[in-house]
Amino acid sequence: MWTIQGCWKYREYPDQPQTAGSYLYEPGGSVHTFYTPEDNTEDTFTIAWIEGAQVSFNEDGTFHSLNDAVSIRYAIEALAAARGIGPVPYVRGNGADVVGS
Repeated sequence: MWTIQGCWKYREYPDQPQTAGSYLYEPGGSVHTFYTPEDNTEDTFTIAWIEGAQVSFNEDGTFHSLNDAVSIRYAIEALAAARGIGPVPYVRGNGADVVGS
């Protein structure tokens, strides 16, 4: 995950802020909760490179959900539309075109 602008953190690692210019590799099995801190003074922009699927489980170990690049893009677009933000630009696979800019 590349941070282009702003600041974000994982609740589980509050002493590791990600700011403009930061790169964070997330290995499979990582457990984390993304958020932008209240004292963030600007919009936060990130670039995420997603390969494969993210499988999430409940605390008791039962299956919760499965996400991949398509489902994550859909969720981001739905959230942006609900907040009156959009369209959300993204670089689509199998090409170098930017969609939604």
